[in-house]
Amino acid sequence: MSTRSAADEAAATINRLLPELTLAERDTLARFVSLLAAARGRVNLVGERDPGAIARRHVVESVLAGRMLADRLSPSAALRVADVGSGPGLPGLPVALTNPGWHVTCVDPLGKRASWLREAVAALGVANIAVVQARAEDLGHDVAHRERYDAALSRALAPLPIVAELSLPLVRLGGGALAVKSAAAEREIPSTLPLLSPLGADAANVRWLEVERGEVCLRAVWIPKSAETAPQFPRSWNVIRRPRKQE
Repeated sequence: MSTRSAADEAAATINRLLPELTLAERDTLARFVSLLAAARGRVNLVGERDPGAIARRHVVESVLAGRMLADRLSPSAALRVADVGSGPGLPGLPVALTNPGWHVTCVDPLGKRASWLREAVAALGVANIAVVQARAEDLGHDVAHRERYDAALSRALAPLPIVAELSLPLVRLGGGALAVKSAAAEREIPSTLPLLSPLGADAANVRWLEVERGEVCLRAVWIPKSAETAPQFPRSWNVIRRPRKQE
């Protein structure tokens, strides 16, 4: 499929499911889908081959995640958002594009993906986005990033206890972490709640969120931050990936 045909097919899906976006936003998102589709075989970015499926499964969900985040915080504020485990800029790039007053930092540990994303950002002309090649558990101890963001976004990143530990150290007091998950992840919440206190979150305020748009249903966990993260968190990856007992 040609790049133009891929963009046209993606545009049809985006126009149908996100009609409130500007024409320029919808066109840029369709071009993003065509870049994702064209990258198959060179960089492992998304599993789908069909541009319509890529648009629906990845781009529309990402835009809705931004809407969900705006509903939890102040939508008019110049928010600083970290996209943890961004991969090819999902959800970070669509969120940045459709919220031009925000600044989004896409974090990914793999150089090949980070390089591709930098090229895509430049090709699409998205100005309010930065790409950082780093591990989130390292950034969580970096004074330039620790508790510097209004929110941390992630999408299908890891089990919820791991997502919380990677995300919350990056978030300021009064902000929060939004973890986009599958429907089955709701079962992860009870075992995660007792682990949140040293990360600066109150278990009583955690929320399971859902929003539907056509055939797309986005599900996420919202974890607001109300206290500073204990200095030993996040821990090293070799420790994080092991189940943590209640403290």
